[in-house]
Amino acid sequence: MTESKSLSEGKRASHWALIKGGMKAAWPICIGYIPLGFAFGVLAQKGGLSVLDIAIMSVVVFAGSSQFIAVAMIAAGASPLSIVLTTFTVNLRHILMSSALAVHLQGLNRR
Repeated sequence: MTESKSLSEGKRASHWALIKGGMKAAWPICIGYIPLGFAFGVLAQKGGLSVLDIAIMSVVVFAGSSQFIAVAMIAAGASPLSIVLTTFTVNLRHILMSSALAVHLQGLNRR
């Protein structure tokens, strides 16, 4: 039982070390997104969105360009369908980027 407990603690420590390493590696990118977040908040507020709308959009939409496009279209009075179709079309670029990148990532462990 003691051996099993120490193995579990070892896995937990290793898991925590991976999380800390990831946070350390991602920190510069997080700092870079702060000005973009402020810019989005100001633009969304000027576009007529409430603080709650802005917060929900920031949590639900994980595509910065889509957020900016959607806010501009909302402010212009575009229909919801046109907003969804436009943001979908803009994000189709990820298909091209991922297919180009897939060639270089063949054979790597997907885990």
